[in-house]
Amino acid sequence: MTSTAFNLTPEMRARAAANGYELCFRAGDMYFGPMQLDAHPQPTIMVYAGLDTNCLSLSVTSDGHLPNKVAFDLSPAAGTEITRKEIGPDLVSLGTEPADAGGEGLKDFTWLLSREGSFDEDELTARAQGRVNEFALRVRANGELDGTLYGHVLLPGLPVAVDGPGDWLGGVYYVDRVSHRFDLDGYRQQIRLLRNAYGDNLDAGPGVGRLAGIL
Repeated sequence: MTSTAFNLTPEMRARAAANGYELCFRAGDMYFGPMQLDAHPQPTIMVYAGLDTNCLSLSVTSDGHLPNKVAFDLSPAAGTEITRKEIGPDLVSLGTEPADAGGEGLKDFTWLLSREGSFDEDELTARAQGRVNEFALRVRANGELDGTLYGHVLLPGLPVAVDGPGDWLGGVYYVDRVSHRFDLDGYRQQIRLLRNAYGDNLDAGPGVGRLAGIL
């Protein structure tokens, strides 16, 4: 995830990576922990919604060539046999059908994690978990919000509901990046959203209904 308001040092980023955590600042507070995919979604982004539309453009792609698992090798405590440990994603599903390589008709494969100087199993496990969770968010949307019509500042590091792209692409996404622009055209928010599933799940929980963004 990228923050545009704060300069995160390499040491801070390295510690977050070692734990498989997110590191971001919002409203003067720092968050250091797992991705908050199950947090309460932000106000709904409306696409192709007539007068209620607040999203000026949205392009969605999916990379089926990303691995479904991440593995790493452990040196033996005794003898010569090397143990390989495989880690799968543990994220909350943001849709009704997983967006994995097998679901797109591609062969499943595993990505081998570099030790990066570490021999600690717990640290390697955390790094592998963070990496495979990044791979799992293979559905990516880039777009532009009319900040005035949206009426909110979209925050990175939290989920948001997207209504309008259809039953397959509509649903809850994770906000990866937001940048802001003020010019003669008004207030615009450039957004990058991520998702690990397909299928419209906007009625799956409180605050995610179809009118949540315009009430």
